[in-house]
Amino acid sequence: MKLFCGGYTPNREGGIYTFELNDKNGKLKQLHLTKTTNPSYLCLSPNKEVLYTFEEIGQQDEPKLKAFTIDKKGRLSLINEQVIPGAYPCHLTLSPDRKFVLVACYGSGNVQCFSVKEDGSLGKMTDNVQHQGKSENKSRQEGPHAHMVAFDQDGKLYVCDLGIDKIMVYSLTSTGKLELLENEVIEIASGSGPRHMVFHPSYQYAFVLNELTSTISLLEKSNGKYAVKQDYLMIEEPFSGMPSGAAIRISKDGQLLFASDRTVNGISTFKVDAENGTLKLIETTSCGGIFPRDFNLSPDGEWLLSAHQKSNDIVVFSLEQSTGKLAQIGSINEIVSPTCLVFLED
Repeated sequence: MKLFCGGYTPNREGGIYTFELNDKNGKLKQLHLTKTTNPSYLCLSPNKEVLYTFEEIGQQDEPKLKAFTIDKKGRLSLINEQVIPGAYPCHLTLSPDRKFVLVACYGSGNVQCFSVKEDGSLGKMTDNVQHQGKSENKSRQEGPHAHMVAFDQDGKLYVCDLGIDKIMVYSLTSTGKLELLENEVIEIASGSGPRHMVFHPSYQYAFVLNELTSTISLLEKSNGKYAVKQDYLMIEEPFSGMPSGAAIRISKDGQLLFASDRTVNGISTFKVDAENGTLKLIETTSCGGIFPRDFNLSPDGEWLLSAHQKSNDIVVFSLEQSTGKLAQIGSINEIVSPTCLVFLED
C-alpha cells in the first residue's frame, strides 16, 4: 500500500515523499519525492486522485494552498495553488461534500475556506474567520492558535484552538461561509492547549489531545453537542520536563486510541470502553525516534507508523489489534523532518 509523508524542508531539502509499505513484512520503500516548501500536513480527496497541502511559512512570505494530482504510481503533479491569508498554516481537511478545503493557521489564529472545483482544482477563498482571545500559558497562549479542522458526521466543523483553550464549532453553508454555533463551543481546561481531536465511530464520543499538558479530554455528546466528561494523563508518572502532545488516532472499530508525546518520545495506547467512552492506559511505547510529530494506522489496522521530525526517520510497528500491543519492526532513514503520514489506500 502507498503512503505519503509531508514535512519541513530546511535548506530546500525534502518535500512530499511517496512510499510503498509491504503489508506482509512492514518494510518501507521510497518511490518518489515531490519538491515543495514545508508541506507539513496533507489531505487526500475521497477518490484518492488529488492531494492537498500548503506551505507552512509566515504570512509575509505568502503561504500557498496547493492541489496535486496523483497518478497510479503515486507520483504528484501540481494542478494549481491559492494564497493563504494567514501565518503558518498547520492543518487542512476537505468538507464532506468535497466542495471546500478548510485550512487552520496556527500563527495568525484564523481559519479559511476555499472552494474546490469538480476536477479537484482549487477555486477562490470563500471565507476567512479570525479567532480572538488568549489563555493562561503566557508563552504559548498569548493569542489564538488554530491547530486543527475536523468535520463530524453531521457536517459541523470543529476547530481546535491551542491558544484560547476552546474548540470552536461552525456550520458550513452551501456557499462556503462559516457560521459560528456559539452554544456548541467546547471549553477545555485552562492551560491545556487543545491541538488535535478524533471522533469515535459512534460519534457519541470524541477525544481531544491537549499539547501543553499531554492530556486527553473525553468529550460526550448530549442534546446534539459535545462537552468534556473527563481528562486523562497520557504520560505515566513520574515525569519531568514540559509536556508536548502531538498526534492522536483512533482505530476503525473505536476500541483503541493512540496518542504521541514529543518530550518522552512515546506513543500511549488506550483501551476505549464501548459503553461510556472512558479510557484505560495499556502502555506507553518508545517511538524509536526523536520528536514523534505524527503517526498513523495502516488501513488494514496491522501497522502503526511513527514520523520523527528531529531524527529524520519513520519507524514501523506491528499492531496486535486484540491487545493494542506494539512491536517495532523496522525503519526508514535519511528523510527530512517528517511531520505527517497519510495512506493512499483505505
